Order: sequence, then C-alpha cells, then structure tokens
Amino acid sequence: MIVNAQCHRNLTDESCVQAAVYDDRLEVPSPGGLYNGLTFEEALQGHSG
Repeated sequence: MIVNAQCHRNLTDESCVQAAVYDDRLEVPSPGGLYNGLTFEEALQGHSG
C-alpha cells in the first residue's frame, strides 16, 4: 500500500506520502488528485480520464 501510494503520487506536489497507524486500520493518503483532472464522481461513473 505504501509503495503504491509513493509510485502514484503527484511528483509536482512537495507533500509526502504519510502513514497513520490506528488500532483498527492503516491509512496511507497519497498527495495529489486523480489522473488528468478526473473527478471522483466521474470515476464512480466509469470514466478513466
């Protein structure tokens, strides 16, 4: 999960991939947005950018 977040992050963004460890889960947010300006709603409708 961490390697995937690092590989797919927006390299023009100076933010870093972070990992948050909780008792019941691991969260790995990746800086940046979806590819080519794709919105989350478009992705849910099957669009791929």
